[in-house]
Amino acid sequence: MIGFFILIAYASLSFYSKIEQGKKWLAWVLLFCLGASLINISHAYNRLWFDEGTYCRYWSSQLPYLKSIHNYLGHAYSLQGNWEKARKEYLLSLMGNKKDLAAYSNLGGVEKKMGHFKEAQAYYQMSLRILPNSFEVYANLGSLYLKFGKLDKAQKYYEAALIRKPDELPTLGALISIALRKSDMVNLNKYADLYIEKEKDPQALIYFGKVMAMDHFSDIAMKSYRKAKETQNIP
Repeated sequence: MIGFFILIAYASLSFYSKIEQGKKWLAWVLLFCLGASLINISHAYNRLWFDEGTYCRYWSSQLPYLKSIHNYLGHAYSLQGNWEKARKEYLLSLMGNKKDLAAYSNLGGVEKKMGHFKEAQAYYQMSLRILPNSFEVYANLGSLYLKFGKLDKAQKYYEAALIRKPDELPTLGALISIALRKSDMVNLNKYADLYIEKEKDPQALIYFGKVMAMDHFSDIAMKSYRKAKETQNIP
């Protein structure tokens, strides 16, 4: 279909070069109409229209043997909060590739959203077997255990994630949160110091200082304020 429109556009340009100077606007009108028609006809299958679900369903019907399309369709359903349909599509994706890391990770995320701890754990552990050195897999497991209140295991996996990406601030934030919930002052000071050292945004440092001050950790708060002042050159 696109090739057909390209051919028409080429013919229109040829027409443009041959018509009289005062009537060349006719060619521009014709090109505009052709473009509008192309968009109108193809919008249901065009990702530029931000309808990933329609786009993926179309290609799944055209290429049924391409199971990886289901991963993208599952993502589209996840964005809509339709977890049941998302899970179905991710499982179909696995039919084409039993070592599809993205599908296992996505299934873990869906099960976590649905409150199914054991199922999410199983999928994330499968991801870990496929890619045992992945930051994302360790972070996913840490997030899962934190969500379900298993603080020791959450800390274990977030620390493993931090080893793989030492500058990842959300991971440090999660470890600080765990230390607060466990009243673990040793790790609170350790990870707060790391966060203050690595954070470059003065506004984020000021906010962190306020949170620590509210929780009566004035020493940490003062460190964060000092770093914010150094970063921002506050008089």
